Amino acid sequence: MHSDWIHVVGEGLAFADLLAGVATLTAGAYRINLIDWREEDDQLSRWDCVGTPHFILLTFAFSVQAGMLLLISLDRLIAFLKPLQYNTFTKAYAISLMALCYFLAALYTVMLLLYVLLADGDAKIKSINAICLIVEINEVDKTYDSIYLVRIGLSSISCLIYALVWYLSRKYHLRTTARFPSNAYRLRRSQRHLTATVGICALFTFVLNVLPTGLVVLAGQLHWVMDFWGPVCWLLNCVNAVVNIFVYSLRHEDIRMGLTLLFSGRCKELPSPAMQRLKKESLSLSTCSMTISVQEQRRQRTVSCP
Repeated sequence: MHSDWIHVVGEGLAFADLLAGVATLTAGAYRINLIDWREEDDQLSRWDCVGTPHFILLTFAFSVQAGMLLLISLDRLIAFLKPLQYNTFTKAYAISLMALCYFLAALYTVMLLLYVLLADGDAKIKSINAICLIVEINEVDKTYDSIYLVRIGLSSISCLIYALVWYLSRKYHLRTTARFPSNAYRLRRSQRHLTATVGICALFTFVLNVLPTGLVVLAGQLHWVMDFWGPVCWLLNCVNAVVNIFVYSLRHEDIRMGLTLLFSGRCKELPSPAMQRLKKESLSLSTCSMTISVQEQRRQRTVSCP
């Protein structure tokens, strides 16, 4: 997986989903411990709440997940708007974009937490339940609502960009089929396959991420009681992170093979980057040879005709 730079961006999203999963597990263990010790109704200050093991990681994971979704859609858009330049990109391109996304998410997280802690003089007042839900932080300081607005905003933009990518993909497909031979068509097949995969993930993002998060934001504005639907929306967000890896692995054989070897403890059997490049070059040369052979046969037939 890591040998193909196109998958590096996908790995960035997978790592963001992993962070969210670790934060969720940590939050669950923390809250189960509180319930076991009957301390869930104790009151904490904002400083104490932000200092819990899961809170900062959840805030960062929220932001970086949405940023990586947007980054993947932008990557697909660049692939169709600038195909020649896109084919010259290297791993440095993918790593730099991914690093920028993580840096901006970290910067936003630090600024948001500093504001929540330092904006008012009552940050030490014990007014938050020990469970330390982000929703309860919102009730104390509405600025923290921006975490939901950023999440739903970036995810929505990601889906809109992909709608444009889908349109360009269909347009390119029709143009390629009409103007270019089948060999040129096959050379772009992998790009279209990856674009379709991202499209499926974008659809799941809209259903499992944008809509539930939008409901949470709307409920906060209208002061609805979300004791039941709040956890349901959070569960749907977690399902979205799990769905991504299944979609990519089911549709891409190389990712599926990598995961199989990883979980079976046979990572040493993964082909080296050099071997994969050699295989791709061999296939490319084979395709070119077949094309030249067919063209030569056609030329000979044309010459031999009276």
